[in-house]
Amino acid sequence: VNTGTGIMPLVGQLSKDGLKLYFTSQNMRGNKQLYVMTRAKAGDSFDTPKRLTGVGNDDGYDIIMPTLTGDESQMVFVSSKDGTQKGNDLY
Repeated sequence: VNTGTGIMPLVGQLSKDGLKLYFTSQNMRGNKQLYVMTRAKAGDSFDTPKRLTGVGNDDGYDIIMPTLTGDESQMVFVSSKDGTQKGNDLY
């Protein structure tokens, strides 16, 4: 999987059908945000990463370790406002 320039993947999870890859990326300032890449069928290349919005990404939070339910209706992730483990919360 090639995420392209400026995106440094850390941890992620494939959807049950293998058509989506959800992952955390760290930018040059050290902020971590959630992205998703999709593909038409298993074995194809993934498309360009798209940053997920509405999950704290726009509020200055570090977001890591996305985990999906099998039907992809819910995601649990770790979020930290101050970038330390002391400030971690699950969402």
